Amino acid sequence: MKKINTKDNWNNGAPKVFNVIDTVEDPVTKDYVRLLYDQLTRFCQECACTSAEMSKKLNKSSGYFSKIESRKAFPSMETFLDFCTVCKIHPKEFFDADFEYSYQARIAGDKLSLLTSEQLRIVTELIDQFIELNGQTTEQK
Repeated sequence: MKKINTKDNWNNGAPKVFNVIDTVEDPVTKDYVRLLYDQLTRFCQECACTSAEMSKKLNKSSGYFSKIESRKAFPSMETFLDFCTVCKIHPKEFFDADFEYSYQARIAGDKLSLLTSEQLRIVTELIDQFIELNGQTTEQK
């Protein structure tokens, strides 16, 4: 990826407004950068955080995550890993196309551990009914 020359992004002491994606020339890399930004925004929303709240959780200034969401800043690797920790996702899951399913399944699994044996039996029966309604069998999923 092309490195951004920060000296070129300042004009008389005021930062020039730019979109980080516009600084990337390679189309494949541009797609990955776009995906990164889309996922950062998505997971921030799924964590029910405003930009300011996410910035605070990342120990950054209040406008930090807003700059990322507007694609005017690029998170460091350390910030990306902190973001994953805050959102309780593994970095691998961040880019996983099937993430929504695995994320929801993990949350459900965490909650199931809090149930009694009888409650688990009832939940299992409900799951079987949902699978049947979807026209699937337990072997398909």
